[in-house]
Amino acid sequence: MMLTNAKLGFSNAECERVCKALHRDGVYRADKPLSDAFAGLLFDALSAHSWGSVAKIKKNRLAGISQEDEVRLKPFVEAQAAERFGYLYDHLPWEKPGTATQPRCKAFDRLHQEWNAPEALKKWSIIAQGAPVTGLEMNATRFRPGHFLTPHTDGKVGTRVAAFVLSLETNWHPHWGGQTHIEDNHGETQVLTPRFNTLTMFTVPRDHFVAQVANYAPRGRIAISGWLLNETTG
Repeated sequence: MMLTNAKLGFSNAECERVCKALHRDGVYRADKPLSDAFAGLLFDALSAHSWGSVAKIKKNRLAGISQEDEVRLKPFVEAQAAERFGYLYDHLPWEKPGTATQPRCKAFDRLHQEWNAPEALKKWSIIAQGAPVTGLEMNATRFRPGHFLTPHTDGKVGTRVAAFVLSLETNWHPHWGGQTHIEDNHGETQVLTPRFNTLTMFTVPRDHFVAQVANYAPRGRIAISGWLLNETTG
């Protein structure tokens, strides 16, 4: 499998434009952060990958849940989500070699490598309005039918500078659900339907959630999400 062209596809000038819009509105979606070829390869690799799911039950975060256990736990997760923060979705965190708890995805590893390379970190720092971005925390996510993530802020935890969602979906229909809802700086809620090879960024803390994917949706909604980190502060 060829794993070329995983570099961040923004010029310095494009990073400046993203920075201006992001810090004006609090939310910004940019097209083609990757080559379409690599975005498609990454989507295919993650579609074929094995996943474990994560869920919030009371104050506990349960990870690596099998689909059989998910069926058993889902009523409890949904009951909690009606009243307070809750989530249920498939999750593949990027983990350091030798520490991984799930099978590795080579295309995801390549994305992490390229987007954390020194050249890319300089571009992320431009987008972060001068805050030196020292690394990216990245997670692959798949929201299958019935999965959701209720409202929360991604509170300014430690070293987080901004959050991002790399959407990889093609031909995703709005009535399937799975939209990301984000409150912008103007008191409006932006509703972002998954769209191929787009990067949504937002400053944190900021209210947002992922709408539940419809039970009749034919597949899960795959994306990469995470945060720009500044490990020199916090």
